[in-house]
Amino acid sequence: MAGRMRGPTCLDIAAGTNCFLDAMHTMAAMSWPDRLPLRAAGPGAPRRSPAAWGGLRSGSWFGGMSEMSSPPPFLSIVTIVWNGRSSFKKTAASVIREQVPDAEWVVVDGASTDGTVEEIQNVERNVSRWISEKDRGIADAFNKGARLASGEYVLFLNAGDCLALGAAEILNRIATQHRGAPAILGRIEMSGRRHGKAVPFWRQYMRNHLPHQAMLIRRDLFDAVGFYDERRRLGMDFEWSLRLRPVWSEIKFVPDLISIMEPGGVSVSNAEKTFEAYHEARIEHFGKPWLSKFVLIYYRAKRKLLKPVRPLITAIRQKRVQSQPPLK
Repeated sequence: MAGRMRGPTCLDIAAGTNCFLDAMHTMAAMSWPDRLPLRAAGPGAPRRSPAAWGGLRSGSWFGGMSEMSSPPPFLSIVTIVWNGRSSFKKTAASVIREQVPDAEWVVVDGASTDGTVEEIQNVERNVSRWISEKDRGIADAFNKGARLASGEYVLFLNAGDCLALGAAEILNRIATQHRGAPAILGRIEMSGRRHGKAVPFWRQYMRNHLPHQAMLIRRDLFDAVGFYDERRRLGMDFEWSLRLRPVWSEIKFVPDLISIMEPGGVSVSNAEKTFEAYHEARIEHFGKPWLSKFVLIYYRAKRKLLKPVRPLITAIRQKRVQSQPPLK
């Protein structure tokens, strides 16, 4: 019919697939840093306002090495927190318990007023760097942590999230076996269910399969693809992950539990707005609003259909968690 828009045909899809495969073959012959378009690295270390304060320790790595004379550690564990005193205590207990070899701990506080700063000071001997100042949201706090970190890799472990029992041994093995990969993904557990597995990029396009609580990100990857988008209040880690398509096949996966995620995170408690943020990110990177809209409708429908049985699913998962040995 004249004037009517034509939808994508099988030939269109096949042609697009061939172009995509040709590009993948070309990139396969390149090392992963060469596959990424160089983006502006952004400003250097975060500027501190006159009200900002924190600490920098020499020789504060868990290995007891001197910060002035030793090479950077393998891993920087970054914890962001704002008015989360009890949550931070929980995270701190797990980090101190594990004593991850060749690692440092960086804490970014958003000018808390509930006693969180005092809790940071209580464990300051275990903290390599910490800062307390107002921020512009989660993405800004993530970026501050990444810039303060000196490790080869960065692991974002937010206040309330914990390293799993035995995580130190797993992270030490990762440092030996997978060093050099752009990112290394382990598994997290939340409400009795484990997340994190190797998936093709088209599945990442649909929803986030990279839980940052178990994802070791090579720090110079931020120089290549940029830092988190501070304009975003939700889904900033999903949008950032879409920039990794050229090196997706180089991401390593280990089927080991690294972290326990605290239920009720910002994305989970704002699921509908998070779906919308994912939708906007897909269109920004790949266009095709009709395809992204289909994905959005699919997940909205799935969430609506599961809503009546959600309490039962939650109860089963909680029972599973209660039957497991507690974190010490």
